[in-house]
Amino acid sequence: MSTNHYSLSDILGSHQEHSTSLQLLQEDPEMHPERLESMLSSILGEEIQITEILPNEGIRLTDKGSFVVMDVAATLANGSYINVGMQKIGYQFPAQRTECYLSDMTMRQYNRLRSQRKEQFSYHDMKKTYLFIIMAKSPSAFQKSNAYIHTRQTSYSSGITLPDTEHISYITLDTFKKCVQNVDNLGEAWLSFLSFDDADSVIRLVNQFPQFLPLYQEIAEFRKSPEEVVGMFSEALYIMDKNAERLMVDELQEQLTEEHEKNEALQKQVNTTNAKLKTTSVKLDKATAERDAALARVAELEQQLAAK
Repeated sequence: MSTNHYSLSDILGSHQEHSTSLQLLQEDPEMHPERLESMLSSILGEEIQITEILPNEGIRLTDKGSFVVMDVAATLANGSYINVGMQKIGYQFPAQRTECYLSDMTMRQYNRLRSQRKEQFSYHDMKKTYLFIIMAKSPSAFQKSNAYIHTRQTSYSSGITLPDTEHISYITLDTFKKCVQNVDNLGEAWLSFLSFDDADSVIRLVNQFPQFLPLYQEIAEFRKSPEEVVGMFSEALYIMDKNAERLMVDELQEQLTEEHEKNEALQKQVNTTNAKLKTTSVKLDKATAERDAALARVAELEQQLAAK
């Protein structure tokens, strides 16, 4: 732990406006592969080395409406393929979407190895595929757990063991913010960097992990357009994501419409009940008046009888 103590002005210099940390990591990772290496190594618990950022096979798009902040595909020194995606809002049907991305990554590796090794290619050449999905706001399925790293585990009913060729981890920053009070290791430091941008959190993180100081200083110098550059390696997957976004928005609109209709129906019931209560109240007042008049008449008759 460093003995230095940084202030906000030390970190951000003369620029007091602080952008989200996700904005920094969406820059071209070829410039700073060691950042992804550090983050993923600390999360995996094993050292990884990125050897190549894979080119985008589809289109490079600027899309203000997309939920995706960054999507990076790369190869590792051990021959594995890795894909890291960041989402502002986690997509519905995350398992189905993940399978599509894994299939795409697996076929990319298969096609490249077949092209390189030709007749010498065998399935033994296929290496592990890693997929990390980082979500700022996670779907409801993840809210049921107090964990913030969700790694898929594969087993067979017979008890046999086979090499797992796929690693899938969902990282939910919203549950991280709720679960972790004190940052104790580099993995938590990276997730804190991605999760918090208030002054107190920034100062606390940099004082505990000074290696983040240059990143925050770069954020302070960040002068790019706020438009989010989305690097998608498959146009088909991009279209699927856009359809998923549209579905989520449509479903939300349907929920709002249903709630509005329910509220209108409830208001009609309230109005009907109020009208009935008002009618009942009028009838009750009339009955009370008639009773009082009858009692008065009885009292008058009793007085007349007493006088005789």
